[in-house]
Amino acid sequence: MRLRCMALFSSDKKVHGIRTGMPLNDPCRHLTPIQCYDPAELIMNEPAASPVSDRSPSDRVSKRRMTPGRRLVYTLTAPILVGLIRLMWWTYRFEIRGDDGLNRLAEQGRPMVLAFWHGDLFMMPWYFSRLSDRGVGVTYLVSPSMDGEYAVKLLNVIGGRTVRGSATRSGTKAIKGLYRVIAKDKGSPVVAADGPKGPYHRCKKGAVILGQLTEAKVVPLAAAPKRAVRLRTWDRLPVPLPFTRVAIEVGEPIEISRDLAEDEVETQRQQLERRINELSELAARHLRVARDPG
Repeated sequence: MRLRCMALFSSDKKVHGIRTGMPLNDPCRHLTPIQCYDPAELIMNEPAASPVSDRSPSDRVSKRRMTPGRRLVYTLTAPILVGLIRLMWWTYRFEIRGDDGLNRLAEQGRPMVLAFWHGDLFMMPWYFSRLSDRGVGVTYLVSPSMDGEYAVKLLNVIGGRTVRGSATRSGTKAIKGLYRVIAKDKGSPVVAADGPKGPYHRCKKGAVILGQLTEAKVVPLAAAPKRAVRLRTWDRLPVPLPFTRVAIEVGEPIEISRDLAEDEVETQRQQLERRINELSELAARHLRVARDPG
C-alpha cells in the first residue's frame, strides 16, 4: 500500500522536508506539527511495517469475487443470521450504566466517536442499534473484502451506516470517509479500538486522531456478560449464553484538543486505553464475575 501522509500540521510549515501546501479551509490547518501518519494506523488497523509494502498485488487483493450466486446467498442468509442474533439479544437482560454524557450528546444531535474493545462486538451492536433508533448516525467501518460484503448485508438489516475501507488496501479512502461521516453527515463512527487483529486490549491512535480532526468527543464503552462461551480468537470474543445478564458501561465523553503535539496524542491514546479497561472492570464487577485477563 502506498503511504499517504495525513496532514496534521499548519500550512506554512515543513514536516520531514515536505511543504504541506494545505488550503486555508483545510480542517487540519490549526494543528501543530506532530507526525505523518499511515492511514492504516488512523483507522485502528495494524500499522504498516514500512512505508512501502513488500507484498505483491496478488497478495493484497483477494481472489474471491462477488458472483451472482454468492450475492444471492448473502442476501438470503443475512436476515436469517440477524434474526438469530436478535433472538439471542432478546433473551439477554441488558443493564446500561453511566450513559448520561452520551445521552446529552445524542439529544443535542452532536456526533461522537464510539470506542470499545473488539471482543465486545457481539454485545455492543445491540446498544448501537438503540442509538440508531434514537437518530444517532451510527457508522461502521467495513473491510472491502468479500467478508466485508457480508458484513454490510448484516448491518443493513441491523441498522447503521457503513464506510468501506481497510488498512492494507484503502486506508486513505477509509479515513476520508470517516471524516466526512462526522464533519458533513454528523455521523458517529464505531471504533473497535484494538481491532482488527490486536494486540489484545491495546488501543490504537485512530479514535484520538478522529476526535482531534473533527472535535467530536470520544465516548469509551465496555461490556461484560454474566455467563458466556469464549471463542478461540485473538480477542477471546465472548458469546453470552441465553437468558444471561449483560452489563454495558458508558464512560464520560472525552474532548480531544486540536492542538496536540505528538507526545500528547500518545498520552491521550494511553488514557483512552486505560479508561476502556476501567469500564471493562466496572462491568465485570457489577455482575460479580472475573474479568478475562487475556
